[in-house]
Amino acid sequence: MLPDSQDYTELPIEQSQDYTEFSLKKYDMVQLNLGAKRIHCTFNTSLQVKYPFLAIVGNGKLKCKKCFGIFSVQYEGNQAIRRHMKSKKHMATLDTSAQSQTLTKFSVTMDLKSAANEATWCFHTIKHNQTFRSMDCTSQLIRKLFGSEFNCARTKVDAIVNNVLAPYSISLCSADLKVANYISLYTDKSNHDEIKCLPILVRYF
Repeated sequence: MLPDSQDYTELPIEQSQDYTEFSLKKYDMVQLNLGAKRIHCTFNTSLQVKYPFLAIVGNGKLKCKKCFGIFSVQYEGNQAIRRHMKSKKHMATLDTSAQSQTLTKFSVTMDLKSAANEATWCFHTIKHNQTFRSMDCTSQLIRKLFGSEFNCARTKVDAIVNNVLAPYSISLCSADLKVANYISLYTDKSNHDEIKCLPILVRYF
């Protein structure tokens, strides 16, 4: 018989074996409901540390972050976890992950000098009103002529201009306008094929 001093008791395995006829060797920790007929298991802190790739989704169910499978541990506890780890889906996911190389192995480390050179080239492109598309050819030509690791084609130029140079230029202009005495603003709306353009010219002193 289990002690009836409280309705719910959380007992380690070695203690629970003294009070129940059920074999609890397969559980690390169980939560016993004295009024119920079945043993209810919980995904306690020790199991969360042991299996960090499992997440609680509610109602005694866990979600595996590796294979995205969902299974219940409400009545079988740690045995259900071990059975899931031996399942075909989980094992196949682990095999696939082991054979696949991470993206970081393919990334190329870029130093600050190379990044500054590419940013300078992007600024040169904008200053002389060259198109982003022309950079696909120019980038390859520079590498062929000078044998450098220069790699700044249309996609990278677009990203550097819109995400780095443009915000920085706007911040500099905004700071100057806050202390300017006289400001004039000019706008001119125009269309470039299907793209609508609205150039803005600001003069201040």
